[in-house]
Amino acid sequence: PMSRGITDHEATVETDPVLEREIVEAIRSEISGLPDAVRDSVERYYFHDDPIREIGEAVGACRATVKSRLRYGRDLMRASNRLRELSGA
Repeated sequence: PMSRGITDHEATVETDPVLEREIVEAIRSEISGLPDAVRDSVERYYFHDDPIREIGEAVGACRATVKSRLRYGRDLMRASNRLRELSGA
């Protein structure tokens, strides 16, 4: 479940299940293109709701490294989306 980043107000709004599934599939596709260590941290944090401390313990990295990987992953996905919008695709 992609619960992180959703406010209480947004959670009460009904969503189209087909659209939601398409969005999740698009996000998963973007995540699949990330470097392995970054992808692992992003998946654990956003899809499994693992706390940063637990991710660090599982992958043998300090909390700062996990936070950096999450930020880097978000930045790469933003850049990818921006490039897609600019190219008209």
